[in-house]
Amino acid sequence: MLEIVVPGLHHWVGSDTGDITWWQMTLRGAILFLWGLVLIRLGARRAFGRNTAFDIVLAVVIGSNISRAITANAPFFPTVIATTALVLLHSLLTHVSCHSRLFGRVVKGREKRLVTDGRLDRAAMLRSGITEEDLREAARLKGAPDLAQVAEAYIERSGDISIIRKA
Repeated sequence: MLEIVVPGLHHWVGSDTGDITWWQMTLRGAILFLWGLVLIRLGARRAFGRNTAFDIVLAVVIGSNISRAITANAPFFPTVIATTALVLLHSLLTHVSCHSRLFGRVVKGREKRLVTDGRLDRAAMLRSGITEEDLREAARLKGAPDLAQVAEAYIERSGDISIIRKA
């Protein structure tokens, strides 16, 4: 079908059988690099700036799809279209999660309190895979050399540990 719109297209990007030349792979790579930039600017920018599971999955899928399309292990145009659809779906889910707190928690997760008034919540730490040394490191990075100086600590949706120092 695309051959009708752009005559000789397969000459430039190669067939979808995996048998492509070095220059066809190079052209595929350049096209997909530019298209990847467009996708990031249009809807996936957040996925590459945050580290929530929701965003990491999109980043992995985009990378996987693009690499398969470059090497002709997947059909070029259907893969481009599917990847674009996934970015649009990510954008839609992000928009819905901004308007629905419950949906946002399901899709993006929520923070967990690890420290309250200098007391460690060991059960929350265990569920989150956070050690006391992880908390000490986060506290030091926030200028609190001792956990006794920490009023509250949370593991955020991104996996970062936030520290609120005692006044």
